Amino acid sequence: MINTRLIAILTHPIAKRIYWVLFAILFYNSGQSFTVWLLEPESFQGGMDWIWMLAFPILLPAFFLLNRHLGCSHDQCSNRPIENHNAIEPDHRQMPG
Repeated sequence: MINTRLIAILTHPIAKRIYWVLFAILFYNSGQSFTVWLLEPESFQGGMDWIWMLAFPILLPAFFLLNRHLGCSHDQCSNRPIENHNAIEPDHRQMPG
């Protein structure tokens, strides 16, 4: 009972949006540290910035993979049914050609 409730909470659409925002924060911090290290090495402060900088090559491909599942790709955020995605709307008529 607790396991199914926990799984339901973790896979809820709102929880997925929270995960995506938290990942975006991590991705931003790592990208910023990597860019500072790359373009302005004299401004790079070290410490935790080294961890952020080293995490960037891992988080970059993960961004594209996670965006598929947690982001709004493939009309996951729209209210339209997926099966009607390619259908022509009745009030959108094609020009005669």
